[in-house]
Amino acid sequence: MLDVHCRWEDAKLMLMRDNFFSDLVYFDKSQLSPAAISRLAEYCNSPAFTPDAVSQSSVAAARVCQWLQALHSYAQKHSELQPVMEWLNSVELQRKQVLLTDCFFNLTAAVLHLQQSTSLTSSAEI
Repeated sequence: MLDVHCRWEDAKLMLMRDNFFSDLVYFDKSQLSPAAISRLAEYCNSPAFTPDAVSQSSVAAARVCQWLQALHSYAQKHSELQPVMEWLNSVELQRKQVLLTDCFFNLTAAVLHLQQSTSLTSSAEI
């Protein structure tokens, strides 16, 4: 995640970067790969990886741990809801197709009515 190795030395350097917090704020969680989610789950499922446990070493790292736990929770809920979201998208697509078909039939009926009116008017003028 964030293209950094998982060693404590690397994590400390990452925490000291000027743009670290903006990277967290603007992190695109929707782009997490299944491999990254799996790696994240390994850490988050560890009893030693809790904000309380990590705060014994670093308060800043405890906050990052808390953020990672929230990210893990999001990834789990997102994967659980993915089938429902896909179903809702398909229902919405079907609804739009029905509306489009209805518009097409209404337009066709209007064109036919206009053609009939035009032909009746032409016949009456003769």
